[in-house]
Amino acid sequence: MRTITEKEIFVFDNGGETLDRYTIIFKEDASLFGASENPFHPQGFGQYCGEIEPKELNEFSYENVNEYIGEARADSSWLGKEITDINDLPINVIKYIEQISS
Repeated sequence: MRTITEKEIFVFDNGGETLDRYTIIFKEDASLFGASENPFHPQGFGQYCGEIEPKELNEFSYENVNEYIGEARADSSWLGKEITDINDLPINVIKYIEQISS
């Protein structure tokens, strides 16, 4: 998904099963973020969660990211349904993505 940023990101929605409803993946550095519907609210959630583990120690590869995203797409029970249109996200999640991508 290309969004409001210049960076290629992928967003998955677990339908509200957990507080961190949205999983946000930045392809360029394999970073992962979690967010609730309102990540700026005191009872909301918006947090860096780490990076996709490389197959080889210290060997970042887009292949690892593509495989991770492929697995998430193949099993929607894992991270949820992929969001392909930025307009399907709540406005505060869009703002959160803008903030973490700058």
